Amino acid sequence: MMTMQSVWSLASVGGYTRDMALMTELKRRRVFRVAGVYGVTAWIVTEVSATVLPALNLPEELITIIVVLLIAGFPIALVLAWIFDINPDGIHRTESTPEVAAVVHSAKGRLSSIGLIVLATSLFASLFFWRFSDSEQVPLDSIAVLPFVNLGSDTSDYFSDGVSEELLNLLSKVPGLKVAARTSSFAYKNQGMDIREIAAQLGVATVLEGSVRWSDNAKEVRITAQLIDARSGYHLWSQTYDRKLEDIFAVQDEIARAIVTNLQIQLTGVEAFSLTAPPTRDAQAYTLYLRGRALWKQRGLEAIEESVELFQAALARDPGFSRAYSNLAAAYVLIPNYSHEPPEVFFELASEAAYQALTIDESLAEAHAVLARISDDRWSWSDAQTGFYFATSMDPSEPTAHHWYSLHLSSVGRFEAALEEARLAVELDKNSAVIQANLSMILGAVGLDAQAEEAMARAEILGFETLPDGKMEVEVGSEFLTLVVEGDLDSAFRLAEALARQRGLPLHLLWSDKLAGFRQDPRFSELMGTVGLTNYWRRYGWADGCGSDEGNSICG
Repeated sequence: MMTMQSVWSLASVGGYTRDMALMTELKRRRVFRVAGVYGVTAWIVTEVSATVLPALNLPEELITIIVVLLIAGFPIALVLAWIFDINPDGIHRTESTPEVAAVVHSAKGRLSSIGLIVLATSLFASLFFWRFSDSEQVPLDSIAVLPFVNLGSDTSDYFSDGVSEELLNLLSKVPGLKVAARTSSFAYKNQGMDIREIAAQLGVATVLEGSVRWSDNAKEVRITAQLIDARSGYHLWSQTYDRKLEDIFAVQDEIARAIVTNLQIQLTGVEAFSLTAPPTRDAQAYTLYLRGRALWKQRGLEAIEESVELFQAALARDPGFSRAYSNLAAAYVLIPNYSHEPPEVFFELASEAAYQALTIDESLAEAHAVLARISDDRWSWSDAQTGFYFATSMDPSEPTAHHWYSLHLSSVGRFEAALEEARLAVELDKNSAVIQANLSMILGAVGLDAQAEEAMARAEILGFETLPDGKMEVEVGSEFLTLVVEGDLDSAFRLAEALARQRGLPLHLLWSDKLAGFRQDPRFSELMGTVGLTNYWRRYGWADGCGSDEGNSICG
């Protein structure tokens, strides 16, 4: 008969014996080993799926399904490891020893086994949820579109750059998606930098890159596009399109929609419609426009005149092509700078083209900038100020608007503001010789001679040449400065008044330190009233040379 002491002894060690028996049996049946191998294998499968499936353009939901199946399979693997044993003889059901079986198959033993399985599965699931929640801490809500690489025999990049710009324009319309400015991303063209480094500098989570290759007959084009996760450098999506030229807009739309889908951005019906609106329905007109745009950027009379012909050819194919009108206006307005043709003739042509562009699309910043530049040349200072402010506000990434605005501000004596606009224009278009040269001129005007020399050196490397009328302006300025330096202010003012009547007075020279005595003369305020600057200053702010103390006494 069992004594009370024996009963107490068994009760005190019963829990320990049961737990030890369960742990011993788990080790014997290799359950812990199976759990470890399963966990490592599942982790590898998940990582490979997260990388490969997007590259194969498969739905991202497949990754979620795979993770759920792996989590659900974990307790099943543990149960199977408990029941069966795999050895060289095959698969056999694992038998328990009588002592262990008595403990494990008891009610408390079963509860302990179930508890261990639930706990292990919870830890396993938590590990995967942590992995995916951690990877989503940086949302994929920003993108940079790098210039597509031209792989064709044509050395000109006008078409590949145009495809990139059009995709950037499409994506910039997507609500909730932050798109790096064109000039910021295009600055990395042909740099050969690592995608992750580019993304870090631009502050974006994803990068779109690609290539363009024409067929031998120039009627078909192959476009390859790749969306890259900047965190890992792996592809989120990749696709190659072999299409005819007339399908180019459909390809751009497909690429934009694929990006929106892969970034999980939801579009409403109205937003989806705006995403698909192409600049023109005629692919040939679009190609002519891109060629003209590339020539216009080169500057020079011959290049600009050829760009006019290309824009006109594009409009002949599509009279509703608003961008071709605005670029035609921009070409016309520059011709007087590169020739001795009468400005008013081309200003009328430029105005007509600009108004035609705005009739079709009133949001075109370049067309507004053309009209503002014409007002500036006509000394309609307030109209020019309003137009440039409107153009730069409507499209802050348009370098030409900032460049022309800086010329306007320097003409009215607001050099600090002009320098800010000139620097912004250079930042937006680092490869423009004329924009670099303008920055050099303004830096020199504010006394930053060393920086001015550096900017002019960059402009000359880019191919800057003095404009045809530049020599005449230098001669006029030299004669004017000579009269002032020699103290012949009467002759200086007579020359200034004569030049002002012809709108030929080089206004930006009036703020030189050498002309301090000229500005102190009472006739200076009368001259400023004649050219219409006094009213402008009272409305928009005095010129830097007026000063807070001398203000009205000098400038009017």
